[in-house]
Amino acid sequence: MGKNSNLRDRTACVILDAAGEVLSEFGNEANMNQVADTAGVGRATLYRYFPSREALLKAMSQRVVENVGKRLEEANLEEVSFEEAIHRITRAILGLSFPSGALIEEGIGFEPVEAKRLIMDPICKVFEKGAEQGAIRSEFSLELLSQLFIKFLRGGSLLVSKRISNMEDTAFAISSLFLDGVRNK
Repeated sequence: MGKNSNLRDRTACVILDAAGEVLSEFGNEANMNQVADTAGVGRATLYRYFPSREALLKAMSQRVVENVGKRLEEANLEEVSFEEAIHRITRAILGLSFPSGALIEEGIGFEPVEAKRLIMDPICKVFEKGAEQGAIRSEFSLELLSQLFIKFLRGGSLLVSKRISNMEDTAFAISSLFLDGVRNK
């Protein structure tokens, strides 16, 4: 069973990668036939793994949340200054090879409990740390600042996934503009 399970996992990953490419390229016009062709699998195989477009998008969403959570954990945000943490968060999210921007544009939401635990909680801790250090302006609530930062990141993800801007330039712009706006001067 282990061998079949590995093959199944690899096939699912290939399909999810292909779906990300197709969704990035074609947006709302993307269809399951394009995903199957890009993945190099038959339609029957695609539907065996993901019985509907909605099931495929949900699996893509779950994968994005897990990948972002893993990247944030690996960024060691608690070990660096507020400013460096903002840079690391931005690079971690925009540097995903899996196009989260395409899912955002598609209107696919992320599982709220998992997204909060894996993404929002670490980001909120960074903002709390910034407030404790006096690094951010006090006239704005931390909730507002963290939500605005997430919106910046979502917009940046769209730009990167649509290849309007590259990851490095977009990450630098987001980090710089956001920090310039929130920095306690």
